[in-house]
Amino acid sequence: MSGAPITVTKTEDTFDGICDADCSLREAVGTADPGDSIDIPAGTYTLTLGSQISIDKDLILDGEGAGNTIIQAATEFGVATYRVFNIASGEVTISDVTIRHGVDGLGGAIENSGLLILASSTVSGSTGSRGGDIFNGSTLTVINSTISGNTGSSAGGGIYNQGTLTVTNSTISGNTGNANGGGGIFNGSGAATINNSTISGNTSNNVGGGINRVVGTVELINTIVAGNTGSSSPDCAGSPTYLGHNLVGHLAGCGYVAAAGDVTGTLDLALDPMLAPLQNYGGPTETHALLPGSAAIDAANPATPGSGGNACEANDQRGIPRPLGAACDIGTYEYSLILTGPTPGLAGVDNTLEVTEATPGATVTFGFGTTAGSTAIPGCPGQTVDIASPQVAGSAVADGSGNASISQTVPVTAAGKTVRLVAVQLVGCLVSNLVVHTFS
Repeated sequence: MSGAPITVTKTEDTFDGICDADCSLREAVGTADPGDSIDIPAGTYTLTLGSQISIDKDLILDGEGAGNTIIQAATEFGVATYRVFNIASGEVTISDVTIRHGVDGLGGAIENSGLLILASSTVSGSTGSRGGDIFNGSTLTVINSTISGNTGSSAGGGIYNQGTLTVTNSTISGNTGNANGGGGIFNGSGAATINNSTISGNTSNNVGGGINRVVGTVELINTIVAGNTGSSSPDCAGSPTYLGHNLVGHLAGCGYVAAAGDVTGTLDLALDPMLAPLQNYGGPTETHALLPGSAAIDAANPATPGSGGNACEANDQRGIPRPLGAACDIGTYEYSLILTGPTPGLAGVDNTLEVTEATPGATVTFGFGTTAGSTAIPGCPGQTVDIASPQVAGSAVADGSGNASISQTVPVTAAGKTVRLVAVQLVGCLVSNLVVHTFS
């Protein structure tokens, strides 16, 4: 690495061969030395020079969060005639960004011929022939990311793989693979390993709405493949390898061979995974929350999370530690309380905090603090909240639908101050997402 990270200084797409105080993303990539890191501040970066950004060296590209740093081929879906990134060679890490609105034959958003790690990012709204979102011809690792809303006109709405693919703690949802199927993932060759991921809501007008394995191997571990649609095999086609503790909704076309801990539907009747809509339930990217009663809850591999092998990941896609119950959960999402508010978020008036997905009749305690930290939850071994010296704001009993809320007046003096908020249910040791809010 040549030195301090390069910082992109403007959202405009220019290239004059120089990266100084006036430095676009394209200029930063083009002038960086192998091994450099590039910091991409919050903003929307639209490629207007009529071509993709190509990378042929080792680089690290780091944004300020998938909801804040957006890199797009065009301002709208279907307008561009080129993808966003072509990884021609090198070891490349792209993290904490959204990549969208690309159009190309091999990978609408990304074509990978190098070694690419995609972390804590969203890739969406792109279209291609093979790989509406990503075409992988080499080595691709997807971690804590969401691939959604893409279309592969030939195959692989989300990912078209013919290399080595690893998908961990990631959501593949709402993608479409047309002629040859594989709405979520199409494995044309090579090897894919998928752990603690959720593949749901994808569509194919052929086979394998979720996954279509044609050649090579696809291994599934602690993963949800359910709620997809296809003409004859809604969830999977081509006989993936089941390594245990998966939830497979519909077995038609899956070539299913039973493995320890798997939860499945049948050849004729799908198992509903009981997933909430794709949206933000905390963390940097959107996920499908588990609804109460989902067969995925406490059903993943019982080995210590993060211990390797076929164990669960140590945290879920949002960064919530596993497990929150008797065992960790299948898929990307560790079942927990969902905290929203404060509403309206203003100082000097009443504000409401609300929790959903609590156990009906259980007491939910709302806590707050101003400083980040780690505080153990009494009675819940290994569970913590990300607040130093939290205080109790109040408590409420969840109603029959699992909802609980409190309302309090926030003093005028709180204007401009930032607070960290969390909710805890001691029964079952459920912990909510962390909300960080600055009062107006």
